[in-house]
Amino acid sequence: MENQALFEKVLQAFDNNDSDGLIALVTDDFEWEMLGDQTVKGKDALKQMFAEVDGTEMLSCTKELKLLDGNKGACNGIVKMKNAKGELFEMYYCDLYVFEGGKLKKMVTYNIKK
Repeated sequence: MENQALFEKVLQAFDNNDSDGLIALVTDDFEWEMLGDQTVKGKDALKQMFAEVDGTEMLSCTKELKLLDGNKGACNGIVKMKNAKGELFEMYYCDLYVFEGGKLKKMVTYNIKK
């Protein structure tokens, strides 16, 4: 898959709370570094992380800047979420992406509570 189309599919999977869709787009050795929180290594670990946050959903997500240069992408904005207890919270975010072989290879996420 071409990187622009893959980038859009990744963003759409997040927007639609589609964890299975996102898992299908990552490499087996995918790595997601959530700075100051945790690092998820591997597709199986990603599945486990999504199972642990079941009931949390994104309600809205702005995209202030979307950049793609070759196999690297970035997106930032504000995300509004609801956790399993029904509590609402908002965060500023910036996600960095590395694509390889038609899949998402790595993500680095910066989050700051709004």
